[in-house]
Amino acid sequence: MSTDDGSPSSVYGDQVAGIIAGQPRDSSYVPAKPMELFVKNRRMPASIADLSPIEKLQLEKMFGNESLEQALRDGIEDMPMDLEIADVVDEHGTPVYRLYGWNYGVVYLMKPEALECVAFGCQHDLEHWNTSQRDVFWAMDRAMRRDDHGFQQPMKFCWWEQKCWDELAGSEPGSVQSEPYTRQQFAGRN
Repeated sequence: MSTDDGSPSSVYGDQVAGIIAGQPRDSSYVPAKPMELFVKNRRMPASIADLSPIEKLQLEKMFGNESLEQALRDGIEDMPMDLEIADVVDEHGTPVYRLYGWNYGVVYLMKPEALECVAFGCQHDLEHWNTSQRDVFWAMDRAMRRDDHGFQQPMKFCWWEQKCWDELAGSEPGSVQSEPYTRQQFAGRN
């Protein structure tokens, strides 16, 4: 969120982004099959008319009974929503994920054409649900640290803290943090 316009949300976003960028990534971890991802086509839709059908469906699931159109128009709790959407592509330009972010540090990483949430975070920190996310977080952290994407919502894809991943050992799949609720949120038609 480096708009430097002096607004409170810009100052806050810049501070959060600085904290996340400044965290040491001291870890010997490297994925067995490293994936290079790129955040592309960042946009800030102002109305439902600016959304593709799958974006509209995914966002409707995220907002539940809330009015998506009203949130886009009026914001949330008297604060602009500042919704951002971007495509996450591989080195061949093939869409792998769709990235959503908005104020309060809300982040959703979704499969690009499905109601499948890969990762969720609030207050800028993506939750650790299962160990298979670590490779995705590694790749997303690299993608977000580049200066070429324009995505403003700061987010922490923490792959480097071993204790976070060790805590997942032996966990029942789909049972950690908000994963059960989030999976239920997106259950239904694809």
